Amino acid sequence: MSTSDTLKGVVVGCGLGGSSFIKGLHQMDGFELVGAADASPDALQRVKDQTGCTQLYTDYRQCFSELKPDIVCVHTYPPTHHEVVQEAVKYAPKGMITDKPLGDTVAHGREIVDVLKAARIPVQVPHGHALKPAAEEAMHRVWAGDIGALRTVEIQCVNWDIMSAGIHWLHYLVLLLRDDLVDWVMCATESSAKTYRDGMRVGTTEITYLQSKAGVRGIMHTGDEVLVNSDFGNMSYRMIGSHGVIEWGTGGALQNSYLIQNAEHPTPTEIVPDYQQDKLKYLTILAEQIRSGKPDYTNIEASLQALEIVCATYPASKCQCKIHLPWDDAEIAGLTPDDPFWPGMPYDGVGGGRDGKTYRKYT
Repeated sequence: MSTSDTLKGVVVGCGLGGSSFIKGLHQMDGFELVGAADASPDALQRVKDQTGCTQLYTDYRQCFSELKPDIVCVHTYPPTHHEVVQEAVKYAPKGMITDKPLGDTVAHGREIVDVLKAARIPVQVPHGHALKPAAEEAMHRVWAGDIGALRTVEIQCVNWDIMSAGIHWLHYLVLLLRDDLVDWVMCATESSAKTYRDGMRVGTTEITYLQSKAGVRGIMHTGDEVLVNSDFGNMSYRMIGSHGVIEWGTGGALQNSYLIQNAEHPTPTEIVPDYQQDKLKYLTILAEQIRSGKPDYTNIEASLQALEIVCATYPASKCQCKIHLPWDDAEIAGLTPDDPFWPGMPYDGVGGGRDGKTYRKYT
């Protein structure tokens, strides 16, 4: 395949997430939107009105069978991702875009990763903020040691939850940590508003806490009533090192920049990267991997790790425990919230227990 060849793509799921890739396939050089699938005829009519595309389907299976596209972009609800991806693989696409979260469960997310890697199909998960210039440059500065050794990452995000937006921030954290894997996760979540998004039940207010193998702490505040104490509006991402701090975010006047404070910048200094890009760069990255024949699964494997963290938060909160990673299906399934030992209640001397006055792990 030469670099001049056009990659023919279809989009399954024509809502908010799919609309960006409908636009990208329709307008970007080297791509062609040849079809779309959605259960809603109204959504398909919008695609026709906006792009002139006429190969429109309410059945994605028929779409794949008749069009046999080079690229499949999956933007359906999370519980359906694994079904759509597995069906698409039957027609040997050259590459795929699969929306976040990979699945509604870790098992479904793992199925997607395994089937795509087995078929050597390049894939990208559009965690758009990982390609945000300020976030991208900030990550490289952390890797370069510009704030010393990374100690703590603090994330604040209002009006969104662990699953819908937190998975983006956790994906970025996994990339930031590189070879330092997340060791365990704890969480406190409450669901008083009974909120749901993208076909998934989510928390109203949530605090996620995690620790990496090397001891880096991650603290994430998400939910409807989170006060973001930052100049970045509705979301702040702070990386605290042994010799400095870097912060970026998604809102406010500073949303296209980041702040750094270190030996070179004794007071917080705004840095504005000299380039701009958006999540459609994932199409460009995908095309490069297709044409080189060298799929790189770093992005999707980090997304799977982020899904592991997200899915660990809920049983950790319910069962008042740490969830150790990597995810163990049998171990998680065996958890029970019925442990009679509840902190804050008098100790009755039965049922086991450890005397904290005599136990010391570190001396």
